[in-house]
Amino acid sequence: MDNSVSHMERSVRDYATQDFVQLGESMRVEEALRFIRDRPSTGQTLIYFYVVDASSALTGVLQTRALLTAQPDELLADIMIRRVIAIPETATVLDACEFFVLHKFLAFPIVDHERRIVGVVDINLFNEEVFGIPKTDTGDELFQAIGFHTFRKRAMLRRCKSSASVSHGYSSPLEQARSVPFLLALMRKHCSRL
Repeated sequence: MDNSVSHMERSVRDYATQDFVQLGESMRVEEALRFIRDRPSTGQTLIYFYVVDASSALTGVLQTRALLTAQPDELLADIMIRRVIAIPETATVLDACEFFVLHKFLAFPIVDHERRIVGVVDINLFNEEVFGIPKTDTGDELFQAIGFHTFRKRAMLRRCKSSASVSHGYSSPLEQARSVPFLLALMRKHCSRL
């Protein structure tokens, strides 16, 4: 079996970090900020804060900006995003990569069957697995890779559209019909990588 395939079938928990902030939904913003400040720093970038209920089940997520701009006396339950997309602990690395593609978040909580957070996986997993970009302090390489792939696909789309528009230049349906096999072959050649 191909090593890359077996690697993609490994559990996403193998790549999860335990370095995340979990806040109680009954906390006020001021209390949450104090809790975060008092927590020992590991140098990890804090993208999201996860909000849990009394049984430690995930109930919401807070973006850093929302927490920093909220009023000190506001309850986290009132400012959190309730529709949290979480990766089940049974997911594979491939499953996790699909979450990054579909939802375009920078990190996802990994939850057990009771929605308790067992870890967090961030965009660095996607960087390494899909683009082959090793973990770095900045996201420049990721954005360059995404930009390159986007540029390449757009260029191919433009070629396909221009090939398709050639058929509109023929004056009669017979001329158009004669050009169809040629255009199909041309489009197939240029569009096969989309």
